[in-house]
Amino acid sequence: PQAAPPEASYDQVADLLLGSLGGDAWRTNVALNYERLDYGFFQRLTARIDSAAGEQREKLTALRTALLQELDEMRNASQRAQDEAALLIMQLLEADDLAAVAEEHVGEFDEAFFTVLQRYLRAAQQKGDTRRVERLQGLMLAVRNAIEAQLPPALRLLTRLSRTTSLEESNRVLEEHRGLLAEAFIPQFEAYVESAR
Repeated sequence: PQAAPPEASYDQVADLLLGSLGGDAWRTNVALNYERLDYGFFQRLTARIDSAAGEQREKLTALRTALLQELDEMRNASQRAQDEAALLIMQLLEADDLAAVAEEHVGEFDEAFFTVLQRYLRAAQQKGDTRRVERLQGLMLAVRNAIEAQLPPALRLLTRLSRTTSLEESNRVLEEHRGLLAEAFIPQFEAYVESAR
């Protein structure tokens, strides 16, 4: 699997994909180069098809057909994942105890879930629906807490520290978790700070 370099031309992206067409890396290569497969890409590919002849024309036409099919499948899979996430969010919002229901479903929270939840939250904010905003924020907090509860203690502490907005708040969090501030925590903290830069 391979992503085309940022400076690659449309022709180079097409050639990379053509090389993996029908192989094990095909799907991954399409996904890795998804952002490059825009209108301009397909315009250029069509121009190459129109100017090609024989076997080269057949290969490029097969590439275009396979790409369009793969992109449709990717969009359909994404839509299915978002539909499932929307249903899960509705189910969770019906619960009286958001924390308990979030813990029950902790394994089901994926990127699609958070994308849909953020979209719902923005829509409620734009409409000025305060009650719904509060409920969605409550769900977001319950989900975050359920996920964090699955983390090892040192990572939970790092996560809480990353959300602090002041030195006083950081000190309070550190004081609450004084027992975790062992020698093993310091290298983890330093690695986290370095990766955040």
